[in-house]
Amino acid sequence: MKKSEKIILSLVFVAAIYAAVDFSTSRSKKGATPDTTQADSQSLTELNAQVSSLSSDSNKKVDRLAATINETWSEETFVHQQLAFGDKEADADKDIILNDLQAQVNQLQYTGFLAMGSEMIAIINGMDYRIGEQVNGFTVSKITHGAIQLTQKDATFTVPAITEKLDIDNAQ
Repeated sequence: MKKSEKIILSLVFVAAIYAAVDFSTSRSKKGATPDTTQADSQSLTELNAQVSSLSSDSNKKVDRLAATINETWSEETFVHQQLAFGDKEADADKDIILNDLQAQVNQLQYTGFLAMGSEMIAIINGMDYRIGEQVNGFTVSKITHGAIQLTQKDATFTVPAITEKLDIDNAQ
């Protein structure tokens, strides 16, 4: 047997002995129970009492909040209600909603279109959309070379195409 083989075998033997010793000592530790002192058990009791008081306080707060919500919210809180025309408050609310929608539409950039047979594809914010598809909650209802029409609920918005004049003679 070569010297390198003897060294390798001796290392394997030492590792096997170490593993056996480690395994036998860890088995004896599993069954052992830690010693607890009076101070440790008292600290644990105090901690349990504090945690119990925290959970009961938070339950009271949640119950109070739920009661407040039930009193102030109707069953139809999240249902969209149609705004009546002629009512000044409703008209003001409708104007606010329309202004918000227009601000969302203003974030969209219509940069071009593709005509594939009778199908038109609009390029909006770098993505392609067909008629009937959704763009940030708006439905694409019409595509032309100069603009697109978007609808949401009963409102229709027009987004004009962004056009750039290219100077082909001076392009590099």
